[in-house]
Amino acid sequence: MENDKIDKMLSDYYSNIEVPMKFNNIKDKISQPNKNNRKSKYIWQLATICVILLTISTVAFGQNIYYFIIGSMVDIHEGLATAVKNNYYAEVNMAYIKSGDTSLKVDYVLMDDFNLFLCFDIRTFINLTDCRVLLKDMIITDENKNLIFCDDKNTYEKFCKKNGLEIVGIPRATHTDDGYGIETLEQDENGIKVLYKLYSEGYPHCKELNIEINTIILKGREDVIEKNGEWKIKLKLPEEFYSRENIYYKVKDGSDEKNNIKIDEVIVSNTQTVVKYTGKNEDNLNENDCNMRIENENGENFEYSAINDGYGIIYSSDGTYKNSVPFSLTKYKATDKIYLFITQNGKEYKINLEREYEKK
Repeated sequence: MENDKIDKMLSDYYSNIEVPMKFNNIKDKISQPNKNNRKSKYIWQLATICVILLTISTVAFGQNIYYFIIGSMVDIHEGLATAVKNNYYAEVNMAYIKSGDTSLKVDYVLMDDFNLFLCFDIRTFINLTDCRVLLKDMIITDENKNLIFCDDKNTYEKFCKKNGLEIVGIPRATHTDDGYGIETLEQDENGIKVLYKLYSEGYPHCKELNIEINTIILKGREDVIEKNGEWKIKLKLPEEFYSRENIYYKVKDGSDEKNNIKIDEVIVSNTQTVVKYTGKNEDNLNENDCNMRIENENGENFEYSAINDGYGIIYSSDGTYKNSVPFSLTKYKATDKIYLFITQNGKEYKINLEREYEKK
């Protein structure tokens, strides 16, 4: 009798929770218990309990990463949220690296062609109100010594000299030349967690990220604390990052000449879509004089992405300019055909785009 109560309780609970497919499959592989076979029933109950525990931990973990990467942002980037919901991120299993009285590690990482997000956990005594963090001289390279990120002039020049590279412009004039942002996620007297959000037009398909930091600056409302040390992190990236493939679209019909622009390239990644086009200076398409959106074959609309302000307009002497515009459409909702709508001067133009190919 008691066994039947447990059986009913598990069945009722299991039927009322959302179970990830991979765990559901585990349970389905174990047949329903034979009422006359006590051993079979015990096995089924044990399997169900395991699935429930896995589900609870997975949901909690999913909420955790969603909070760290999405919940911290004032302007939620739908494309990034979609990537996270589809498990396109990696939890970093590493110990704290201690230098002086400060320890540091990376909790999560997400990387594709256009976005690199790193969640840092810094453990040190903090007696500051509304603390902000700056990893002042942080430099990030890959296994081939390609410079991924650096925003400190001295660190940048030292790296170039050491590796025989030409010093070109500002430090960030590498892969992350489109800027970055820093978000405080959590803070208490024992430490702080921050999210570095880096943007690019083309991160490499690397297998490692090597991070070096010598100065951590903690800024409060009134006081500034500087922590000096040596923190070196080597992150092994998952295969889904370095083997990632983008989807490319070509113009089928409808567009370019009517609104005086030419679509050069449309790239859809795990976290967003980038539309690259050439236009005429007098018809400069920007947020003030036109609206742009993408629609897939399912009728879903994807607006201009607020994750950054685009990649900058490049003007030419022939009266044209080139621009790149990000949208929140990702690979997970990309269809064989998509449609780019441009509304300008009260008129809407439709550009029909067709999936061309995928490549790394």
